[in-house]
Amino acid sequence: MSKYALCFLLIPLHSVLATGWNDYDIELRSGYRLVRNNADDITIFKEGMGFVIPPRIRALNVDAGIVFGAVEKPPDADVLNLLSVPGFFILNTKTGSVQIGLDEKAWLSTLRSMGFTKPPSLREPSRFFMWSLFIPKFLKSSWLVLGVSVLLIACNKWHKARKRNRSLNAAKS
Repeated sequence: MSKYALCFLLIPLHSVLATGWNDYDIELRSGYRLVRNNADDITIFKEGMGFVIPPRIRALNVDAGIVFGAVEKPPDADVLNLLSVPGFFILNTKTGSVQIGLDEKAWLSTLRSMGFTKPPSLREPSRFFMWSLFIPKFLKSSWLVLGVSVLLIACNKWHKARKRNRSLNAAKS
């Protein structure tokens, strides 16, 4: 891949991975956001409602508008400990219903009643986990994919022609 095409692709990647006051803030569904301020403060937040799932989310997954996972108490004794409810949680982003502090048995039975046949896999929240939520939205935009593909093909052809011209000029000299 030419270095120009690579640079073209890395510019948007930088804007996605660059951090502000927090480590990351990613929209899950329906206005709910996964916010990581630091290693001990990972929450689900909704504008106007505040914390929906208080700190510290240890692991989660998203499937068909259902966000589910596990919360653990933050290690430091501060205000976050008062908000945190350890256990499992289920958030239905379509209806806005939230269940927190569930034990594993109640959590699994509730998920089964929602249509999950096997125990769901949970992953630790990270930037790379968030890409798995972002990529399907990105791929739904077929025009964007087509445009990027055409641009990459054009850059590759231009780079090959430039390389060929350089080698011809070098052979003439």
